[in-house]
Amino acid sequence: MIKRRTKTPIREPSDDGATIIRIPLTRGKFAIIERDDWEYIKRVGSPNAFADRSHFGRVYAAVWTGRRNEMIARILLKAKRGQRVRYSNGDTLDLRRANLSLVGGSVQ
Repeated sequence: MIKRRTKTPIREPSDDGATIIRIPLTRGKFAIIERDDWEYIKRVGSPNAFADRSHFGRVYAAVWTGRRNEMIARILLKAKRGQRVRYSNGDTLDLRRANLSLVGGSVQ
């Protein structure tokens, strides 16, 4: 098994006083996420996040969960099959809760 070195996330204060984390990804990209959500992602997946490209050429932050690669936004929102994640500001690497919502499927 190949061991990968974990890149060190960078903690920064946000405008509202909360702590956000800048996660270094592959391809020279960074994602931003709230501290509590990053701790949750590390528990359910690998701390080695990476930039994954969709069929449409957009870049998303993803992690390996032990079964497959999953988009971090889908994990945070507990998205079900048929549901899509909407990024309010259009930035797919901005994983703050205020920027994420679900559309389609049976949103509950």
